[in-house]
Amino acid sequence: MLHPPQPTQNLLLKMLQETGEPSLFSQLELVRLPQGKLLYDNTKLTPYSYFPTTAAISMFFEKNYNVDYKGVVVEIETIRNDGMLSLPAILESQDISRAVVQSTGYAYRIETNLLQNEIQRNNILLKILLKYLQLRISKLAQMSVCSRFHSAEQQISRVLLNMLDYSPVNTIEVTHKMIADKLNLRRECVTLNLSNLQRQGIVLTRRGKLSILRRGELEKLCCECYKVIIHETEHLLNQRNRAATVANNNYMLITD
Repeated sequence: MLHPPQPTQNLLLKMLQETGEPSLFSQLELVRLPQGKLLYDNTKLTPYSYFPTTAAISMFFEKNYNVDYKGVVVEIETIRNDGMLSLPAILESQDISRAVVQSTGYAYRIETNLLQNEIQRNNILLKILLKYLQLRISKLAQMSVCSRFHSAEQQISRVLLNMLDYSPVNTIEVTHKMIADKLNLRRECVTLNLSNLQRQGIVLTRRGKLSILRRGELEKLCCECYKVIIHETEHLLNQRNRAATVANNNYMLITD
């Protein structure tokens, strides 16, 4: 790898560095996360906490043993370079979800017990993680509202825009099933809506990939939840450069 990702490509670690408290960095290990790798589930917890740089990690709710929810798989959220994986372990609580690598990439990991020790002595790190926890709660609340009141087309547009914001190009790797799992929709519903968007010349779908041809039109179709989440991220994590970054057609949250 010619240019290995730097820890500050993760927004939480970048915030920590800017406070002048980088002692955590010496304990970080760069790892490559292949697509499909199971990082943990509710029966097998990982001893590590992860700070993604270029990888994307999906958090799934899956209950195969409960008759009321048998076979149900719903994505709760996606963790990217503005977040971290393993908050329940840090809080010494049980997680009901499982974590699977959605997109191959890199992350910095640290043994969870070392991170817990660092949190106990470093109030700045604790405040940053509490802000991130608040952001996660806000996102989940907004997604609940979105799924209740907005159309499938609006929700699909929001998901595509969100994925595009983390991509350096206008083509993203995503399947109809991945979108269906994110939104708890039938795959046929996703296929129908993507076909409509393609007929309008807004997107171009190929096997396992989707290109956004007219971002402005997609934003018009999207619900307000997309901008609400952007605003909340900027507010809680001081990500002020994001709007300018999007305007310059460079959709990555990485600002270094």
